[in-house]
Formats: sequence, C-alpha cells, structure tokens
Amino acid sequence: MSGYQDRLDALAVALRTVPGLQVVTDLGEAIRPPAVVITPPVFAFEAYDPGPTTITAVLAIVEPVSDRAQRNLLGWVELVPEAIHAATDAYVTRAEPSTFSTSSAGPTPLPAYLLEIAL
Repeated sequence: MSGYQDRLDALAVALRTVPGLQVVTDLGEAIRPPAVVITPPVFAFEAYDPGPTTITAVLAIVEPVSDRAQRNLLGWVELVPEAIHAATDAYVTRAEPSTFSTSSAGPTPLPAYLLEIAL
C-alpha cells in the first residue's frame, strides 16, 4: 500500500464519523445517497522534482434528487470539513456545487458538492 493510499484511507476513516453519510472509497462501489465519494487524487508536479509537490483529493458529496437537496448539501458541506479537520491534517481548500453521475446511482445526475482536500 502506498503512502497516497494511506492518506485516502485516513480521510475515509474521518468521514465515517459523520452520521448518515455513506462513504464510498471506490468508483465501482454502489452509491446510496446521501454519500461522499472519494475520487482518485490529483497530483501536481514541479520541474526537477520526481515526486508530486501537491496532492489534492476530490470528494463528491451526493444527495438524492429532492426538493431538499440543496439544503441537505449545505448541511453536509458544514459537517464534512469539520470531520476531516478533527481527525487528519488534511483540509478543505474549495467547495463547489455540481452534479455527480454514476451507473450505480441511475441515469439522472445527482445534486452534489465537489470538495477539494489538500493532503
């Protein structure tokens, strides 16, 4: 197991402390919203440095389509960063409204927030 995977695993452990939120750690896993999906990290490299200089995890907080989706997403956007901060040295750098699609969730894109996490 790589150090990168260890960081993602620590993130998953922190997220599992948020009650009522399914934590999805593999893109092939079935999603049952409300859920947070940990997608593969983004690596940034600088010239002359063989390793990544920054590693950013992207989380998709996903809600079912409903008339309360926006309100519920805003609640998760408060709770998720708190859980990450309390249990890891990672931190949220950006949260952006979006949609999320996956074959396991059906054909309709789901309301979502994408969170960028500095690892």
